Amino acid sequence: MTWADLVVAERLWALSDKDDPLYTKFVTPGTMDQEKRAAILSDYPFLRDLANRVSTVPAVKKWLSQRPSNDQEPF
Repeated sequence: MTWADLVVAERLWALSDKDDPLYTKFVTPGTMDQEKRAAILSDYPFLRDLANRVSTVPAVKKWLSQRPSNDQEPF
């Protein structure tokens, strides 16, 4: 696994999380609804598999289970 894998996986998780504040607060209304965003990785199996593989690495899996809430303002 590389740093690039981690960075890409993190953005994919945020992009496909329909409640991620970065996208819910800053995406222009009507351009991409939350349900479409939640399903976006279904059209890109390689990227979906990358995010899944990264999330199964023991240290990443532990961090994901213990990380702080992501409900704060992104900026």
